[in-house]
Amino acid sequence: MNSTIIKQMEQARKIIKVITGNNYRVQKLEKDTRKVVRSINPEIEEKFDKLNVLPYGYTLTFPFLNIFVITNNEEEYQMDMSDAENGIVLSYVYNLSNPELSEFGSVQVDKKFNRIF
Repeated sequence: MNSTIIKQMEQARKIIKVITGNNYRVQKLEKDTRKVVRSINPEIEEKFDKLNVLPYGYTLTFPFLNIFVITNNEEEYQMDMSDAENGIVLSYVYNLSNPELSEFGSVQVDKKFNRIF
């Protein structure tokens, strides 16, 4: 595992802790997330690999599959943590009805109940 991936996993662990209050095994979350992404559209996973993006979780709120991601840009990590403290996480929002409208963006999470929605 290269140093970039290790840093991305550590960042994902920190964000998950801020959002949920719990520690999770990021490697397992990444594996499970990739499995879901691959089953819906393998091209998404290819895009993540090409852009060096680490997926670490997801929610499905039809018609959107929100895939939580960490970029390889360490300069953004502090801002990502600040956003997480305010209930916002960076995601790839896959539009199941209109895939061509899918894009990277931010989604809100429900910190009151320590859950992502």
